[in-house]
Amino acid sequence: RLVKDEAEFMVRKLYERHVRGKVRDQLSVVLSVLYIACVKNGFIVEYKKFVKMGMSGRAYNKVKALVNTPVVVENPLAYIERYALELGFSEADARNAINIINNKGFSGTPRIAAVAALYVAKYGNDLTHISAVSKQAKMPHISLKNYVLKYL
Repeated sequence: RLVKDEAEFMVRKLYERHVRGKVRDQLSVVLSVLYIACVKNGFIVEYKKFVKMGMSGRAYNKVKALVNTPVVVENPLAYIERYALELGFSEADARNAINIINNKGFSGTPRIAAVAALYVAKYGNDLTHISAVSKQAKMPHISLKNYVLKYL
């Protein structure tokens, strides 16, 4: 309901400003509005999934600028519980990962930062399990390794 109301508000705002686009760009504009509404209301959504559905970065930037909506940068802490369950990490590993992120901070992709913190919490400086964890988490092996090395 929150996302729907926020999206309606943004679409009205865009309509008032006479935003017109090609027919093929309308899907991208709608997806951009939905993505911004989700993020603004605290729902965890992945930018890549919206891009795969047809959202373009150009439309996203245009919509974001026209609606004057500050988009909050996602926090990797929001992903830790989800990935701990998906990857089979324990509750203690999740708590340790939260402490790692709070102490070391993060920059870049919050999903990869969350998985890297979980990895360090469970395996420490043993880098032999990175490829298996990266496959299971569906993320690039090198990116995960770089984040793990930052957290060590």
